[in-house]
Amino acid sequence: MTTAEILALLAKYLVIPFAGALIGAAIKGRIEDRRLFPLRKEREVYGEWHGQLNYFRRGSPPGKIVIRIYKKKIWQFSYWLNPKLVVGNIFYDGDELEFKGGFYQQDHLVLDYRATEPTVKQFGSVLLHLDASGRHLNGHFIGFYNELIAGKIDLSKK
Repeated sequence: MTTAEILALLAKYLVIPFAGALIGAAIKGRIEDRRLFPLRKEREVYGEWHGQLNYFRRGSPPGKIVIRIYKKKIWQFSYWLNPKLVVGNIFYDGDELEFKGGFYQQDHLVLDYRATEPTVKQFGSVLLHLDASGRHLNGHFIGFYNELIAGKIDLSKK
């Protein structure tokens, strides 16, 4: 086998698929990015939010919830694919969930969450409204964890 044939095989099986995957990921990120609004400086939601979660089920006591929203770092690959995406963690009743989402309107934050443990079947969505002061988020969630769950969330920035 000649050097030219070896280079052609490397290009066919390594370089071209890798380049195609990068281009596909960039296109997917830009398509998702188009539906999200940019975070304005005065409306940033990064940081730690504390509050209360109330299930719509009768007899369920309210619980404390903590949401940490992280600013992606410039060296992270996902920053370049979708800079408007917000990511973070939700801590509730000993469970840790991870989420991603963004602003669909200037004041409405939509987050999709799932369990951090791959063996746990827990997922859902949260729709939150950011008030005029930028210090309070309130809204609703719906999800699945052994059964369909739904409720109300009220958060304040710490």
